[in-house]
Amino acid sequence: MKTSNANVAGPVNRPTPPPLPQCALVEDNIDYNNGWLSLLENVPDASTCCYECSNYPGCQYWSYMKDPSAGAWYQRCFFKASNSGRVANNGTTAGKANPISGAPARSGKRGIAWFNTNACSDLKLMSKVSWLYNWSPTPDPNIAPCLNELGVEFVPMQWGGGGITPDLNFTIFGASKHLLAFNEPNFFQQSNLTPQEAAKLWPTIEAVAKERGMLISSPAASACGPDLQADCYAASWNPEPWFDQFFANCTGCQVDFLATHIYTCNISQLQEYIGGLKKYNKPIWLTEFACPAAGQPIEFEINFMKQALTFLDGEPAIERYAWFGTRLDVNDGWLGPQVDLLAQTSCALSELGQLYNS
Repeated sequence: MKTSNANVAGPVNRPTPPPLPQCALVEDNIDYNNGWLSLLENVPDASTCCYECSNYPGCQYWSYMKDPSAGAWYQRCFFKASNSGRVANNGTTAGKANPISGAPARSGKRGIAWFNTNACSDLKLMSKVSWLYNWSPTPDPNIAPCLNELGVEFVPMQWGGGGITPDLNFTIFGASKHLLAFNEPNFFQQSNLTPQEAAKLWPTIEAVAKERGMLISSPAASACGPDLQADCYAASWNPEPWFDQFFANCTGCQVDFLATHIYTCNISQLQEYIGGLKKYNKPIWLTEFACPAAGQPIEFEINFMKQALTFLDGEPAIERYAWFGTRLDVNDGWLGPQVDLLAQTSCALSELGQLYNS
């Protein structure tokens, strides 16, 4: 549902880095031009740049812009997968990181459509969650270091049709193994792509994924509503007409799994919806789901979630799924804060969050 596709920017106040012996092979007035993964802004010195790279999955080398005359590029820290393209540059310091080992990757299907929180303390509560995403190529900067620590996979997304080259390849999170593509393209108020437009853009998505060895989702065409004519492609509640046309126009394309969303409180409707998508013969990721029952007792949500988790965990076609969301606006009149997995005003699981984390 989220429409943001912002680039990553580092916070000004970061943890004090450890002493620099861990950052070997520091080279002054040298830059590494290739192997870009991502960047952080407002990094105070090369030591902090090295420390941040060491905490960033996939980052092996770094370059730091030390020269104030560089303008907006000053104090930017560039994360690199290699030190290839080594060149002399009087405005840059570069070096090799000492990547910090993280926890073993968590297993299981369960994830989070990450929303309205960026604190590691919140993420640590979700011990049964193996992955998350936030509709953008990069995680919130405050949780990026603890993803590795906790063994949680961040899955980047190319939200819409803009900025795929070169921005997508530049900003994708370094350790990601999967790439989500095009959020709700069958919705006029979301990424709003026809199947033909999405198919035309697909070679660029494939090129980025191939370079990084990533698996690719289908565009996340989703169940529509409530005003079909005004809201969705072909005035169809079911996204199958969109998917049918996409696959017809994208023959031979790399699509490793099918991504989709549905909001319902009816377990039979959820089961029938997933059953219809099996015809595409691909693993299914239900990357957004929840029960839109604002104003109903919490028992209503709990009952639906119990049924949904039993179905999704037991359905072989479902490879992963993600509840939406963690902390919603208290004035939200559609989903309502009763779908929250986290308590509104404290670092704690809600009653629903305790069930999702069980």
